[in-house]
Amino acid sequence: MAAIKRTAMTSSPPLPNTSSEVVQELLFQRPVQDKVSFGQVVRELPKLLRLGPAGMVDMCIAVWELALAHRTLRRHSVNTLGLLQYNQVQGQPETSLTAFNLHRISRVRYAFEVMAPRVPWRSDCLVQCIAARRWLARHSIASRIAVGIRRSDDHALLAHAWLCAGEIVVTGGDVSDFHEFRASKRTVT
Repeated sequence: MAAIKRTAMTSSPPLPNTSSEVVQELLFQRPVQDKVSFGQVVRELPKLLRLGPAGMVDMCIAVWELALAHRTLRRHSVNTLGLLQYNQVQGQPETSLTAFNLHRISRVRYAFEVMAPRVPWRSDCLVQCIAARRWLARHSIASRIAVGIRRSDDHALLAHAWLCAGEIVVTGGDVSDFHEFRASKRTVT
């Protein structure tokens, strides 16, 4: 399979003579997802067909789950979905990661790495988290969505979401530079 591009972070310099609200808004940057062109997807079809029936089913499920997650986030806010509530885990307890579950997690991770840049809609980190979480929950594998930030070289704050199953990062790539927000027990109104 062709090398998978990671998301590139973009930032724009602060505008001169702007109000503090505008400058503060510019400090929070949104990562730009590298998309694969339609022509490239067509050229890669023979490689995808070599994955075999199970691999093709995984890729189709990943596309379906990404579409559902994208639609869900367009219709609802993160607060109304309750994705980041304290200690919310779907599936079985985290201690039940068997060899079969670890194999399933690796297949889910690979399917999202391959298909997320190839779908025609935006499938950023949170969309991938929601999609993978739903897929793992169908197989009774516990997972949680983590959100963190890091400061870029030009001092912009970059936010990122990733999905964890136990200590395994399923979606989100390398998150070692991000500082995870810990959910509190109290609710904010």
